[in-house]
This record gives sequence, C-alpha cells and structure tokens, in this order.
Amino acid sequence: MQKYRNGSCLLMSLILAFSLVLTAFANSSWVWLTDARPFYILPVAVLLTIGIETLMISKQIEEGRIFKIIFFVLFANLISFLIPYLLEYNQAKMIVDTFEQYLNKGPTYMIGFFYLLLTLISEVPIVYNALKKNAKDTSKLFKIVAISNIITTIAVAVLERVFCRGRW
Repeated sequence: MQKYRNGSCLLMSLILAFSLVLTAFANSSWVWLTDARPFYILPVAVLLTIGIETLMISKQIEEGRIFKIIFFVLFANLISFLIPYLLEYNQAKMIVDTFEQYLNKGPTYMIGFFYLLLTLISEVPIVYNALKKNAKDTSKLFKIVAISNIITTIAVAVLERVFCRGRW
C-alpha cells in the first residue's frame, strides 16, 4: 500500500508542478505596439483576397462570367470575414461596451487555424456550388477554390502579423 501512496504523491506533485507553470493573463492588459489593428487592414486584405481568388477561379470558368465570379467571391468572403469578428465580439461583450473598444482591448488577430477552417467550410461550398455549372472541369474548380482560399488566408495572416503587433 505504501508504494502506491508514494506513486500517487509523485503523480500529484508532477501534475501540480506542470499546472503552475501555465501563464495567466489575469488582471493584465493587452497593449498594441503599432497603430494598425487587424480590423484596420481589413480593406486591403479584402481587396487582395478578392483579386487573387477571382483571378485563380476565372481560369476554370467559361469566358464572360467574370461578374458572376466576382459576385460570389465577394459574397462568400463577406460571410467568412464577418463571422469571426461577430463571434469574437459576442464573447467580448462581457468586458467591452462597444465594437471599437473590442478592437482596441485585446489581441483580435482574426486569421489563424480556426479561421482557415471557417473559410474552407463557408466559402468553398458557396463559390463552388454557384460556379460549377460554368466550370470547364468541376473537380479542378473545387481544388482551385480551396487552394485560392488557403493562399489568401495565409497572405492575410502574414499581413496581420507584419503590420499589427501587440503584447500582454
């Protein structure tokens, strides 16, 4: 029985030791080191995204459908850009009163792995289903829509991290 007690004490000590090294940001404040915020570079990100995605997708669609491509790429991007901000703001309502306070209060980096998944789940089906009737090759269109979204998501993530810096 004694050897089990020693093992239990050792296990509890290890758990306690590893749990105490976790960083806590309680009662600390996020400070932006740059004037730019991710929300402020959003127009540039949107233009870059729309341009790249439209260009890549247009190669897989019949001639004369550019306005249809732009419309659905714009619509899908509107959804994928708005949803993360709305979800984050809804969670932050406990500590902020206005959307502007939310943008300045903490690290609102929108582009990460969750955003990439959200983009692929929301944008790819919208754009693909809207344009597949006009596609030269539907399987290639699906791949191009997904790849263009991955490329633009990574590009926007890099933009955010280059122009918007902060720390706790």
